[in-house]
Amino acid sequence: MTKLSDSKKRRINNNLIACLMILMTVTIIIFVVNIIKITTSDTGAGSTLATAVTTNEYANESYSIGNNPTEINKTYFKELNTAVDSEDPAKISEAVVKCFITEYYTWTNKDGNYDIGGMQYIFKQKQSDFAQYTLWNFYADMDLYITKYGTQNLMQVKDVTIMKTADAGTYTVEIPGDSSEVTSDGASSEATKESLTCIDVTAEWTYEDNTSIDTAEFQNQAVFHVVNNDGRWEIAGITAE
Repeated sequence: MTKLSDSKKRRINNNLIACLMILMTVTIIIFVVNIIKITTSDTGAGSTLATAVTTNEYANESYSIGNNPTEINKTYFKELNTAVDSEDPAKISEAVVKCFITEYYTWTNKDGNYDIGGMQYIFKQKQSDFAQYTLWNFYADMDLYITKYGTQNLMQVKDVTIMKTADAGTYTVEIPGDSSEVTSDGASSEATKESLTCIDVTAEWTYEDNTSIDTAEFQNQAVFHVVNNDGRWEIAGITAE
């Protein structure tokens, strides 16, 4: 078997290098062309618009829709978007209450009692306390109901009716002390009270027809004390009617 001469080897190597250079050049050109197409394409059509539309419809500068939203929740969140744009405290408070009710009192989209809906609408400094209260009260038997009837057969809010909206002046909120801050004797910092601008929203709601559980046994009306918490309207208290 004869050996290739050095000059022939060089020619083969040069040809291989040339082929690789051509292949790399073509790949780069295709990549650049695709980037240009993506950046200049009309996003007004096609499936790529879905994410943007969802973001625009179900999120705003202060709130975003909860997990696994129902259709009525989606409708009310769009109302909240409009209310936020209007900067009308009464309209924002009403929409916040509607969204909270449809997220909190609906169980058909929950994985368990730890999955508490509507928490973003609760006064921020009281969210931890509210979560604990919920687990021992309204959500206490959720896991039992899920096991017995199945999630899809639990209650789901059908609609919310705002019965009354009133300027309540101020509402006093007790803010828990910061456990990370301790006094000289080693105790946690004490709770403080703060009076915030408040709008009281009285609401009633109905549940979808359900043959598995008696929805009449569950809460369906309340007065929601919505306060201005540093520019964000949040529910600081709920009083049963």
